[in-house]
Amino acid sequence: MQGIFESDVQFYPTPPGTVHEMIRDLKLSGKSVLDPMAGDGAILDEIQSRHSSHYSRVETYAIEIDASLQAILREKGHQVIDADFFQYHGKQYFDAIIMNPAFNSAVEALLKAWDISNGAVIKCLLNADTVGNPYTQDRKRLLHLIEKHGDVQDLGRPFASARRPTNVEIVLVTLQDTTYTPAYEFKFDGARTTTGKFEEEAFSSGEIAPSDLFESYEAQHRAGLDAFGELLKAKQKVEHYFETILPDLRDPIKEALAKDGPRNMYNTFQRLSTRYAWDGIFSKTKLWSVTTESVRRQIEAEQTTQGQMAFTAQNMHDLFYKLVGSRQQIMLACTLEVFDDLTSYYKENREYVEGWKTNNAYFIGKRFILPSIGSDRYSGLDYYAKGRIGDIEKALCFLSGQRLENISAVTQMYENDSYYGQWITSTFFDTKLFKKHTMHFRWRDEDLRQRFNAVVAQHRWNFLPEKIKKGFYE
Repeated sequence: MQGIFESDVQFYPTPPGTVHEMIRDLKLSGKSVLDPMAGDGAILDEIQSRHSSHYSRVETYAIEIDASLQAILREKGHQVIDADFFQYHGKQYFDAIIMNPAFNSAVEALLKAWDISNGAVIKCLLNADTVGNPYTQDRKRLLHLIEKHGDVQDLGRPFASARRPTNVEIVLVTLQDTTYTPAYEFKFDGARTTTGKFEEEAFSSGEIAPSDLFESYEAQHRAGLDAFGELLKAKQKVEHYFETILPDLRDPIKEALAKDGPRNMYNTFQRLSTRYAWDGIFSKTKLWSVTTESVRRQIEAEQTTQGQMAFTAQNMHDLFYKLVGSRQQIMLACTLEVFDDLTSYYKENREYVEGWKTNNAYFIGKRFILPSIGSDRYSGLDYYAKGRIGDIEKALCFLSGQRLENISAVTQMYENDSYYGQWITSTFFDTKLFKKHTMHFRWRDEDLRQRFNAVVAQHRWNFLPEKIKKGFYE
């Protein structure tokens, strides 16, 4: 943590006792809490410790601009939903926003928290001078909000003996807009014209029910039908706006409507629609079609993390440039994975080269054998074997600059027949399948084999044999 302190003079982790003072009047079990400048999670850690149980857990959300601190937050189980709080435009509703912002941007951060609070209670630590010396327009606006919607509590110098000490006097500002009504809530005042009851005894006694009761029932039925019409229009609007990024809304809507209360329903739909929208972005990158199984699992982990981030244009740009910048590393990982797969079954698949500095280094030979390729149950290739062979061809497409959809794949050649004992030609290999389900491969392009081995040699063994060095750099 010393490195973090040195790199950010405004990073002051909140002491546990101070967090307790901030939240002591709040009941947060089962609630959702945001720390918009979360640091290493000191506030959220303490909230989880004090308010979560086996039966009811606090949903903790974080915004943090430092990538290394984001990783720490995720390891602790906090959901990182964005990087830059001042650029955050998420639509999630929180029950509380608890924060210890950097002193040099504290007023702006608290005003931003107010703007996105949507009725949530805000607890914010500030330098006492911030409220004691209102010389800017932002500070004057903050004092106005405090007078109308909150209060200030003097905490003294709680950081004097903290992890990173300072003698600054601190105040705790509490704000909440108790007049806020969420857009999803409906005020029922005046919705019914009467609370009268239609008594069954009226029939037996011959009494006549009041006409205004019937008129009230008619009006309520008519209003209910109108509301249902609005519901159908709203559903069509939701489907229209989500059409390009989330074509199938059935699961998010179904799961959201199963929750108790409109806020839980809304937040569930917001969370699921955001995750599925990010899934759609990942699918548009076509990474799944060009990466091997092991690398796909790594990307899935990244996708799960990204699925918690706010679905904003800035975050999409950041993801795109991250993936573009990582493409070489992704495909290199695929190539190394394929090499390990090809050389792990038979030593005969390995080609040792004289003059290497280590006896542990080797190439993939001009021919190699893979087991368990054929199928006992049907003609053609085993289902899992198709994936393994596809991984090999993806790595070779990367090295040769060809598009996967344009090659003649091995699996295509064996689509309808096993062709036992025959040499079958595809783009990269001649292959022969045997009844013991092994498949023999011959490289069709010796230069491509040399390039494949050169990439592995350079990144796995840290050097290139002289015999292929010239061709590799050309």
